Amino acid sequence: MWINSLLSFVLAIGFCLLLIPVFRRFGVKMHIYTTPGGRHVNKSPIPRLGGAPVFISFLAALCVVFFANGFFQWNLPQIASQSRLFPLISGATCIWLLGLLDDVRHIRARYKLLAQIAVAAGMYSLGLQIQSIYFPVFGTLNLGDYSSLFTIFWIVGAINAINLIDGIDGLCSGIVICSLLGILWMTVISGVDMGMIICFALIGCIMAFLVFNSHPATIFLGDSGAYFLGFMVAATPLFVAANNSSSGPGVFHVSFILFLLVPILDTGLTILRRRITKIPMSTPDRGHLHHRLLDKGYSQKKTMSIMFLFSLVFTASGITIAVGTRWLETAAFVIAVATAYLMLRLCGAGSLKDLREKQAKRVTKAVRLKEYAPSLFYNLSDAADWTQGQKILADFCLNTKMCMVNITCHKQTGNFNAWTWQNKLTSQCRRQPQISKTYTVFPESQTLQALNGEVCYQFHFCWDSEYSTIQNDTDALLEIISKTVGKTCHEKFSLSDIVFERNEGRILSMGCYPQPRIPITSAEKIHASGF
Repeated sequence: MWINSLLSFVLAIGFCLLLIPVFRRFGVKMHIYTTPGGRHVNKSPIPRLGGAPVFISFLAALCVVFFANGFFQWNLPQIASQSRLFPLISGATCIWLLGLLDDVRHIRARYKLLAQIAVAAGMYSLGLQIQSIYFPVFGTLNLGDYSSLFTIFWIVGAINAINLIDGIDGLCSGIVICSLLGILWMTVISGVDMGMIICFALIGCIMAFLVFNSHPATIFLGDSGAYFLGFMVAATPLFVAANNSSSGPGVFHVSFILFLLVPILDTGLTILRRRITKIPMSTPDRGHLHHRLLDKGYSQKKTMSIMFLFSLVFTASGITIAVGTRWLETAAFVIAVATAYLMLRLCGAGSLKDLREKQAKRVTKAVRLKEYAPSLFYNLSDAADWTQGQKILADFCLNTKMCMVNITCHKQTGNFNAWTWQNKLTSQCRRQPQISKTYTVFPESQTLQALNGEVCYQFHFCWDSEYSTIQNDTDALLEIISKTVGKTCHEKFSLSDIVFERNEGRILSMGCYPQPRIPITSAEKIHASGF
């Protein structure tokens, strides 16, 4: 069986190396890529179809191994049903298709969760079950009627935990390889030969994928790849437990949890963080463990190496607990606990107090805009000239922690840069990605002329953000601020004190592409009390 395992490993590497360039070009052509900004750390658009070659290579490697060993002549359906191979492959296919559809169409979080629960429930009904959990010191815990709930929770939780950890180049793939090494060892000591072939094929696919996914990455796993790998590292232990004749079917060893402890801790921290800040669970943010290391100044390579090292320690601890003596089991457990605490401390989340203090400083952009917008409107209306107006605008930008703000006036004669403000300190010490948004407005008195291209104002805002996209409340507030400031500047300054400097092509050089124009009507009155 070792020959078949090594054959699946080599075939998976070969198939994946051949398929990845094809899907990488296809992702670029079909515009299926991850754009920079928000929680994403990539500097340029990168295709996110890496899950397709990984999944296809895995299936192709298994099919070749089956054919080479005459499994198709040996009544493969009977072999698959006896070894629980059919539910494993069918569940992996369903989860991969769900992730692929999300990469292409972006499914809502609640529908994805329901689909994951349905797949996990199907796996339970087809025989992949956790009936009891084995603890080396305390013995076996029989789950009884809670077996189905724990099985579904384990599969769905692992899928989303692996997806959440996929935040920087090579991190998810490296963590999964560490987990699979531990699972592979468990298949060896359990004597589950089919599990060995599966683990070797998966490791081969991921190692080939790492050639293209290591920093700087040229392709991402996407949700299809993260979901598939998350399902496999959750379902393969169930496959091993179902075919383990020594300890009995359905006995789940606690070491399998240690193999996934890094994504489990990150997911638990994410849930706790969003409960504290009252952020919806489906809202992406930039507070994961790897993001915290990046914000501390570590590079992507160092961050990936640190997380990979922690995962290796947890895997080694899990293997030691599974095969060691009572003394070794105790030592491995202590090492695992100490390593978990060290990892959380290094990432700035060693205690609930640290987490609360850190989150208390993270005031959302909408909160700052609500706080300083009324004074901006009041002071700007009382400004004596444009010089004083510029100072008021600069104070507002500084208080609301903007990175850059630009106001451009569009006339028939060309584009004129009215005012630009930039926070030089944040530009020099850039660690977080940015979000930018442009609003085009025109004053009420010039509505008809503006529609004909006479005059309008374009406001471009840029700021650091932990979110992948602009939040709705922030978007609405910036739109209102743009309308009010644009109207005030036009009526109070444009005909008297402002001297526009001609700057053709300013919009394109700053990346401010034309946006839908937003008229300022007399019926829309903006007051401080409206915030």
